[in-house]
Amino acid sequence: MDSKKGKDRGYHPLNSAESLDVHKEKEEENIDPSDTSITPLPSLQVFVVCMVQVSESLNINFLFPFVVFMVDDFGMKPVGVYSGLVF
Repeated sequence: MDSKKGKDRGYHPLNSAESLDVHKEKEEENIDPSDTSITPLPSLQVFVVCMVQVSESLNINFLFPFVVFMVDDFGMKPVGVYSGLVF
């Protein structure tokens, strides 16, 4: 690196003319305006994720009736306040 360029505040190796030309060439290669293909939605994977979300919410709702008894067994009073703090 030239010492004069290194001392110049505006110089940065990524902003050099050669670097900018390389980046412009890469951008031009990646852009194809005639490409109108549509990427399909991965419906099977989306369905699996939705089923996992539904099953998780069902499992957590199953625990709500038993929280009161758990808090009561721990001996915490008032039971309603501590039951609400659990969830």
